[in-house]
Amino acid sequence: MGDLRILAVDPGFASLGWAVVSFTDSGPVCEAAGVLRTSADRTKLKYNDNVDRSRYLYENLKQTADQFGIRIIASEAQSWTRFANADRALAFSFGLLSALGVEIGAPIVQITPQVVKARVCGKKTASKDEVMQAVCKLATGSQDRLEAIRATTQREHAADAIGVALAAFEEPLVYGIASVLGLTKCEQR
Repeated sequence: MGDLRILAVDPGFASLGWAVVSFTDSGPVCEAAGVLRTSADRTKLKYNDNVDRSRYLYENLKQTADQFGIRIIASEAQSWTRFANADRALAFSFGLLSALGVEIGAPIVQITPQVVKARVCGKKTASKDEVMQAVCKLATGSQDRLEAIRATTQREHAADAIGVALAAFEEPLVYGIASVLGLTKCEQR
């Protein structure tokens, strides 16, 4: 039996935060975290550029999933805006997550931002800074992983992904999946 390891994602098309968090008998450990960034290439047709950007995000997430033996994916839940372009870009992100889940045989658990904040910080209205501080206290290795990311706004995406993993751990579905896969779980908080 092994530890429960989750690939968590703060979805986005220009900036996608990700983290790999293991839940061990000693508590949660952030094994890796980062941000995948893409930007529009104005020299290409938009639809071809979108495919290239999606491929880049997918290939990097797939490499991470393979490297860490991921069997569960957790994502901040889809929340749509009133802006068609932003929603379209976010849809690309969710599409590639769905494809990754199918390819590696991993279910995708979605957690709303409010639930993440409530579970990690104890309140639904926590700020980005409060989330960052909380994940550093809750998951060993988080602070080092986040400090390695230079830009504060990018650090926030990775911290959100760590928060998603921590919140997903408390989902009954995750416990069921871990049991079926024969993975151990540390005591829930």
